[in-house]
Amino acid sequence: MSLLGSVAPALAKSHTTTDAKNDVVRYDDALGDSDSRGVLDPTRTAGDIVSLKTFHGPHRVKLTMTFQAMSRASENSPATHVFNIKTAGNRHYDLVIFATGGKTQPDRYFARRNGTEVKCRKLTSSMDYAAKQVKVSIPRACLGNPRWVRVGAGEGTFTGSFLDDNPITLFVDEAGRTGRTGDNSDSLPPLGPRVRRG
Repeated sequence: MSLLGSVAPALAKSHTTTDAKNDVVRYDDALGDSDSRGVLDPTRTAGDIVSLKTFHGPHRVKLTMTFQAMSRASENSPATHVFNIKTAGNRHYDLVIFATGGKTQPDRYFARRNGTEVKCRKLTSSMDYAAKQVKVSIPRACLGNPRWVRVGAGEGTFTGSFLDDNPITLFVDEAGRTGRTGDNSDSLPPLGPRVRRG
């Protein structure tokens, strides 16, 4: 299940997408047999994205997702942070950060949209709970040294136990989209404008 606009190009080396507060979507019994319908949950602040900053420097693309509140993930309540990147040349990349147990150095998966994993030794990611941020830094070489990038991001957190038969509730937010109330089908966060190399 994926956790988850077209905007005019921006001639800039950085862009910040703001996101409305209190627009987290809740999916009850998200892993059950019945179709799960998403509903807005304005009481949910953990995992509520407030901004996504894209910085396109001469050597690296740096992404920072900032939240209204950020709970430390546990083994039974993991968090998944998704960055979707489109570059010049129509290349698409997915970077998924898996946080469990409150680790500051989470596991991650970086691949082309076709599923081919990208080996990027100097890619870094971190969880900054004090600043309520997830930070990513990708060498431009790992993205094919593009002229510009467009980035979308989303976050999903779970409550409930994966170790028993209790229902699992999924909470989702996507940068630049105010809520989402459709069915729990595959979806990608909206991409921001083109951010050219600074």
